[in-house]
Amino acid sequence: MGGMWLRHLTHLELPFLLPSEMSLMVQALVESPLVSLHMRGWDVTRYTAGHPGAPHFLEYDLPRLDQLTTLRLTNVRLTTTHCLTLALLVPRYNHLGLTSNRMGDAGVLALARPSYTRRTLKTLTLVNQGFGDVGASALATALVHTPRLRTLDLGRNDIKISGIMALSGLLPHLPRLATWRLCNNPLGAKGLVFLLRAWTYAVPRSLWTPAVVAFRDVSTAPSLGADWPDIVLNDIQLPPSIMALLAATLPLRPRIQLRCPIRQAAPLASLVAAAGPSLSNVDIDFNKDAMFKAEAKR
Repeated sequence: MGGMWLRHLTHLELPFLLPSEMSLMVQALVESPLVSLHMRGWDVTRYTAGHPGAPHFLEYDLPRLDQLTTLRLTNVRLTTTHCLTLALLVPRYNHLGLTSNRMGDAGVLALARPSYTRRTLKTLTLVNQGFGDVGASALATALVHTPRLRTLDLGRNDIKISGIMALSGLLPHLPRLATWRLCNNPLGAKGLVFLLRAWTYAVPRSLWTPAVVAFRDVSTAPSLGADWPDIVLNDIQLPPSIMALLAATLPLRPRIQLRCPIRQAAPLASLVAAAGPSLSNVDIDFNKDAMFKAEAKR
């Protein structure tokens, strides 16, 4: 690498190299102003053992890049041992993005240790990791200590009712959370009801509608705040019974993004009628399976 180029390098994305090559690369990067690194590995669905250079990189190379504030690892198989090693470095980062690493519940338990959580963490992405309620509960405990978190993406996992119950308890502790993505998780009807109930806890009482009061337990409501995150529920099966609750809560939100397959038009009609004029656009498509695909944005 040319020295002149390195003096201006702040963001870098590259595939995993052999351990010897990676060490040489890191040695050259140590003196650079690099703040963001994105490492791409093999497709972990094809290479279950992971990249041979991952252990050496996590244990020896990555700690040398102490100027990093953003780390992203995609298609890099992370075993529980890898996650324990990475957990020691988590306090360094403002933005941590992990995608398709197959860490599972055990890996999330190793990574999400409250003592290692950085209070200045602003973005956390744990997408397609294969963890469920156990991992979600561990995250709920750890993320209480991240008051500056703005984006939480837990898409494409196996979070169900007990996991969402644990995670919903986070909302009062994350005053700056702007986006919470739960796409492609089997939350189920009960999980969605619980999430929506927690979601409305920050709505001022003056804006409560009879429909909101009907499905929430007012006696358990904590102190109310002014802002609440956008909760993205794309690609989640929404049963018709949940539509009335969505219709009750959507008008209370400044912005909402919802995309889901619906087999019956009537619940969708009530949903759109409730959100009404505040929707910026509504797209409804009919596909070959006679299902509706609606996307609504406020």
